[in-house]
Amino acid sequence: MCCSQPIQGKFQIKGDKTKEMKTLMKFGDGSDQFLQGERNLTYVSRMQCLQAAIDQQIQDMANGAGDRKLGLVAFNNEVTVLGDGTDQP
Repeated sequence: MCCSQPIQGKFQIKGDKTKEMKTLMKFGDGSDQFLQGERNLTYVSRMQCLQAAIDQQIQDMANGAGDRKLGLVAFNNEVTVLGDGTDQP
C-alpha cells in the first residue's frame, strides 16, 4: 500500500502528510528539491487512492444515493465480513 506513482500536476490528496511535517520544515532552508523534469508532479500512493475513493462514495451516499448498501470486509490472515453492522460478523 505504500508504493506511489507520479501523476502530472499538483494535487491535494487525502492522506497527504506534508502539512503535518511543518514543524520539521523549520530545520530546512525553505527550498524544494526536485529531480530533473519533476517540477509539476504529485506522488500518490495506493492508500491515498483508496482513502479518496471511500470518502467520495460516502459523500455520494450522503448527497442522495442513500439506496446503496454499505458493508465492511476485513482481512489479514482470515476474512471477516462485518456487513452493515446489524448482525454478528
